[in-house]
Amino acid sequence: CLASIMIDSEHDHETISLEFNPDSSWLAIKTDHKLSLYACKDLVQQDVNVAPTSSWEFNQILTFGFTHDSQKILVITPGYGILYDCATGDGLAKLDFEGNKVLDKPLFTPDDTQVIIALDYEYALYSCTEQKKIVSRKINYPINTLTLSPDGKELLILAEPICLLVTTEGLKIQDNIKTDLFTLTKMAFSKDSLYSAITSNNTCSIFARGTKRALQTFSC
Repeated sequence: CLASIMIDSEHDHETISLEFNPDSSWLAIKTDHKLSLYACKDLVQQDVNVAPTSSWEFNQILTFGFTHDSQKILVITPGYGILYDCATGDGLAKLDFEGNKVLDKPLFTPDDTQVIIALDYEYALYSCTEQKKIVSRKINYPINTLTLSPDGKELLILAEPICLLVTTEGLKIQDNIKTDLFTLTKMAFSKDSLYSAITSNNTCSIFARGTKRALQTFSC
């Protein structure tokens, strides 16, 4: 073991999650009320006293997410989110949400200037630079999870029993993917963003960008 970290939690049953940023320079550890950021260079040196470089406390933390450039982290609490600089710990932007129910992790566009948030029956696009909501859309089913294509142009929204394919620009619904699957559970884009896969417990359907019918549906 290179390093051990004592996690400061108020209750034994607190939910603890952790995540490295994309370039593995930072490790974030979240409890229900606190998020601590550790420099990975300190975690791999045995003679260094391990302590967080930054730590933020809230009444409740719902989720968090790093930007693609690994330099910032968005911490989401009921009603708002704060974008922090990982190196300095300074708050860079505050995003106000309508409602206290934020689902799934925030999804940043490839240039990190915008972020997509799932809010129960609504999905919304926010500007990190202008600190405001650009556009939002409501649907008839509660959102389970979001998946953004690598090129940032399309968004898959799982809201069982439907799956929506949405263009990032304007968040307009491009297709309502209706398959023979009883329960939609997982979604993924190919690295070139040209194909998407949607699975149930034992069935997978493959879609090509610009087509509405599945190219293949097979047992898995």
